[in-house]
Amino acid sequence: MAEVKEKEISPGAVVAIGLGLGSIAVLGLAALAFTRPPTPPGKARLYGTVTDAETGEALSGVLVTLDGLEEYTDFGGNYLSPDLETGAYVLQFSKEGYETATADLVLVEGNNELNVEMTPAGVPPPEEGIIWGFVTDSLTGEAVPDVKITLNGLVRYTAWAGQYEIRNIATQKYRIQFSKEGYESVSRDVVAVVYEIEGVSGRLDISLPPIVPAKPYLVYARPAQAQVASGGTAYINYRVAIFLISY
Repeated sequence: MAEVKEKEISPGAVVAIGLGLGSIAVLGLAALAFTRPPTPPGKARLYGTVTDAETGEALSGVLVTLDGLEEYTDFGGNYLSPDLETGAYVLQFSKEGYETATADLVLVEGNNELNVEMTPAGVPPPEEGIIWGFVTDSLTGEAVPDVKITLNGLVRYTAWAGQYEIRNIATQKYRIQFSKEGYESVSRDVVAVVYEIEGVSGRLDISLPPIVPAKPYLVYARPAQAQVASGGTAYINYRVAIFLISY
């Protein structure tokens, strides 16, 4: 709901410019706005500006309705309702091509300012896309749960069945990464699609390669003895190449 802000209006300054020996008083156009008579005691004055919510430009010709009273905004988007009773009101702003705006407000004695932004009508909301799929072990084919999925700062994790989904994102191309301890990280480029579009699934399945430790190898040698610098004797096991030191 729009906010009601109180703002006292002070008389505009008169600028005097001296030309030669004579002086000509030049009134700025803005001063004309302050030539209206003051609000009577106990009465309220409501005023403000109506603008386009997207461009910020002033909107002229907006119908302003207040308890049966009607007026239109001027070329600068301004409106003014003087000599109103104080109390609660419902104010409505309407213009072809824009969504109607409604504001509840309480007018107090003196000046009351209410600026309104109007949203263009017929503008579809941004489409919401989805990316989803399953993550499996590339060797066993089994589902991999708790895989960390990172996309533009968003973080998700696969469920127990390896499934994941990322909803409510813009329909565009992303770089998505899958990572889990014990597995090699995988990155893919993917385009999020609108879920309701028939024949376009937005599905991206991933096979994570597990990190396999290097296999130990056996060293074969004949049993032998060797003198070491400390004076002990080293015995070489002919199967597992373990050095046993004795003194």
